[in-house]
Amino acid sequence: MSSQKRAQQGNDATKPRVAIIGGGIFGATCALILGERFSVTLFERHSDLLMEATRANQYRHHAGYHYPRSPMTIKEIQETAGDFEDFYLRIIDSSAPSYYCIAKDGSLVSPSDFLRVCEQFGLLHDTANPPPEMLNRESVSLCVKTSEKVYNYITLKS
Repeated sequence: MSSQKRAQQGNDATKPRVAIIGGGIFGATCALILGERFSVTLFERHSDLLMEATRANQYRHHAGYHYPRSPMTIKEIQETAGDFEDFYLRIIDSSAPSYYCIAKDGSLVSPSDFLRVCEQFGLLHDTANPPPEMLNRESVSLCVKTSEKVYNYITLKS
């Protein structure tokens, strides 16, 4: 082992230690950023990172549409979206169409409430439906096409 390696390891031993639980996009991002100043250990229960919500989330880069019952969450998303997009610029894809639908039965949010929240927070939208093979239109009371972006999961994993 070179002395340079030993010195680097010695310096790492003097860094404050941080533990992060969860290897989703948030935990992995925290580990990358905090790793610049701290000795970070990332704990993930799966054999790989980005295996739960990051993967099962239709790859949405949330803009706020998903949280009409939480104004605070929408504000936080809007305040931090620029930083996220700067950090992950190469994985953000704005070419894919994004839709949000309000179920006709069982939704906790009415179409008018959803549209009111969109207007209140400047969430761009047009009333529109995806192709019929993608949606049973009889099961929804409202469908809007949005400007919400997605992330490229394969590029993110690389």
